[in-house]
Amino acid sequence: MPRVLQDYKIRAKKRIVDAAIKVFAEKGFHQSKMTDIAKKLGVSKGTIYQYFKSKEDLFKAVVQIPLEKVREEPIAELLESGNLLDITSNTFYDKLWSMPLFFSEPTWPTSLMFEITSEASRNPSLANSLHTMYDEALTGLTKYFEDQKEKGVIRPEVNTHHLAMGLIALQDGLQGYELFGIDQAETGKAWAEISNILLRSVMTNKAADAKYNDKR
Repeated sequence: MPRVLQDYKIRAKKRIVDAAIKVFAEKGFHQSKMTDIAKKLGVSKGTIYQYFKSKEDLFKAVVQIPLEKVREEPIAELLESGNLLDITSNTFYDKLWSMPLFFSEPTWPTSLMFEITSEASRNPSLANSLHTMYDEALTGLTKYFEDQKEKGVIRPEVNTHHLAMGLIALQDGLQGYELFGIDQAETGKAWAEISNILLRSVMTNKAADAKYNDKR
C-alpha cells in the first residue's frame, strides 16, 4: 500500500474515532447510531463502514486508545530513580494523572467513562480489554516493588501484588473525585500523605531510617 494512502487511512480512522467519542459521550452507546457519527463528520454512513464494520467495532477502537497508552508507557517506568518514596511526590502523582483513568483519557468527557464501564458490565469482550489494561499496569508496578524487596527496601513478607493493587486503587479513587469537581491540588496532597504512610509501613527498618535521615 502506498505510504500516502496508508497515512490518509490512519488520519481518516482517527477522525472517525474522535467523532465517535463525542457522540458516545453525548448520547450513550446504545442510543448512538452510525448515522449520528457520520453526521458529526459530515460524511455518509457508508464511509464509516469502510473502516469499522459495526458500532461495536468502533466502540472497541475508542477503548483501545487508553490501553495502547498504558502499553507505551508502563506505570513502573514513570519512576525516574530507584527511590521508593518518589512515588509519594506530587511529580509522580502528576505523571499518574496523565495515565488513562477509569479506562478513558483525562481529556474525555466524564460521561464517556461511565458509558465504558457500564457497557463492560454487559460485554465480556470489552470487560476483557479493560481487565487487560489494569493487569498490565498492576504487573509493572508489582515488578517494581519486587525489585525494591530484593534491594532490601521492602520487607520480605510484604505481598507486593496487593501493595500495587492498593496504590492503583488509591489513584483511581482520588482521581475519580476530580471527575466530580474536587481540585487536583487537594487530591495530590491526599496522595502524598496516604501513599507515604502506606509505603513507609512496608519498608524495612534500615531503609526507613535511611530515608528519615535523608530528610534531616
